[in-house]
Amino acid sequence: MLLNELWPDEDNKKVVGKPDALYVSKTEKYELRHFIEHFLDSAGKAHTAANRQAVLSAINAYTGGAPVPRTTLTTHVQKTVRWP
Repeated sequence: MLLNELWPDEDNKKVVGKPDALYVSKTEKYELRHFIEHFLDSAGKAHTAANRQAVLSAINAYTGGAPVPRTTLTTHVQKTVRWP
């Protein structure tokens, strides 16, 4: 998935409720956006396109099967993210 697919110019009025607390769907854009934003907050990083791309690249490198436990994906991203 590409960064511009996750942050389009239009707003998303179809999202209802919060993302799943236990799992992250790599196919649901709003879940990936939420995960990336939360990860950047937790890491103390700025919400820039470059930092979002770094986290998304680490997510895309995850080879485990679905559903992806949020804690597993967080650990994977922490180990593999390459900050700009």
